[in-house]
Amino acid sequence: MIFTSTAAYPYADRDRGHPRLRGQLREIVAGAGAKRPDWSTLVVEGLTEVQGLHRRAWFVWTATVRFALSRHGP
Repeated sequence: MIFTSTAAYPYADRDRGHPRLRGQLREIVAGAGAKRPDWSTLVVEGLTEVQGLHRRAWFVWTATVRFALSRHGP
C-alpha cells in the first residue's frame, strides 16, 4: 500500500520540507494502524510555487511511501 502526503511551506528548501513530510506520513501511517513505513521507498516531489494571500509565495511538496498493513492475530 502507498500513502501520500502533500503540504505547502513558505520556503523552497528541500532539506526543511523533507523531514516535515516524513512526519506527516508517520502520523498518517500510525492513524491507519499500519506497520512502520519502508523509508527507503520515500519519494519527495515538488516544488510547485503557488500564490497565497497577500501575494505570499508557498511551495508545495508531495511525498509517498510504501508500507505493509499490520496483521492482528487472535
